[in-house]
Amino acid sequence: MFKPHIRPVGSFEIFQISCDEKIPTKNIKKFLETNLKSQTSMTKDCVYFYIYCEVLKIYQIYKTKKPRISATIFEPLLCGLLYDAKNLNRRKNYLFVTDDYISLFVSGSFAHVYIKDTATTTDTIKEFLTQQNIDIYDTIQVRQNDMVKLKQDHKNHKKLQKLNHIKYSQTYIIFVILAIVLLALYLNKNEATAQIKQQLNIAPTIKAIVSGEVLIGDKWYKRDDDCQGYKILQIAKTQVIFVLKDTQIIVKVTQDDR
Repeated sequence: MFKPHIRPVGSFEIFQISCDEKIPTKNIKKFLETNLKSQTSMTKDCVYFYIYCEVLKIYQIYKTKKPRISATIFEPLLCGLLYDAKNLNRRKNYLFVTDDYISLFVSGSFAHVYIKDTATTTDTIKEFLTQQNIDIYDTIQVRQNDMVKLKQDHKNHKKLQKLNHIKYSQTYIIFVILAIVLLALYLNKNEATAQIKQQLNIAPTIKAIVSGEVLIGDKWYKRDDDCQGYKILQIAKTQVIFVLKDTQIIVKVTQDDR
C-alpha cells in the first residue's frame, strides 16, 4: 500500500542556480554538485531534489535528510491536485498561495516555489514574473483546511508530479586523490629514471683491460667489484658490462694498453 511521506517546505533547505538551458541528465549530478559547493556543504546523509524552471532559467534544489525517496512528496506538489478539483485550465500558469509559500505552476506543472516573507509577497512575485514576460492567469488561495484535504487525498497522490534527485557522492574526490597519488608516483619514477640516466652518462672510463681485470682511474677492478656505484657484471677483451639499479650498460675501452 502506498504510504506517502508529505514533507513541508520547512524541512528542506532551498537553493537556486541560474542556468540558460537544461543540463543533460548524464551531466546533471556533476553540475549540481559543482555549483552547490559555494552555497551549502554536501553530505552523504542528504538527498537533493531538483527541478528546472524553463521560463525562469533556474534550477531550484531542495536539500533534505535522506528520506525514503519513493514515498516522499514535496508539499507544494499537492497544489497540482487543484487543477482537477477546481477545474483549472492546464494550459495556463497559476500561483498557488499558502500561508508559508507560493507555488508557481506553468502549464499544469510545478515549476518553482517562493518562501513568503516581508519582501516576498504575492504582489512582488507577480510583478517580478510580469517583468520576465510570464503571464499568470490566476492566483489561487490555498487555505489550511484545503491543504489538509489535499494531504488526505491518498488515491491521487500517485498521480503527482515527481521531482528528480541526486545523492551526493565522494567518488570524484577519491578519483582526485588517486590521480594525485599516481602523478606523484609518476614524477618520482621519472626523477629516479633521470638520475639513472645521468649516472649512465658519466659511466666509468675504462683505460685498459688486462688478464680479466679492468683499469678505471688508477685502480684495477675484477668481476663483481663495485666501482663508482656500478657493479661489474662481466669483463671482456675490449669492453665491460656494468649494472646500475638493474640497468645494464656496456662501456668499451678507450685506451688499449694490452
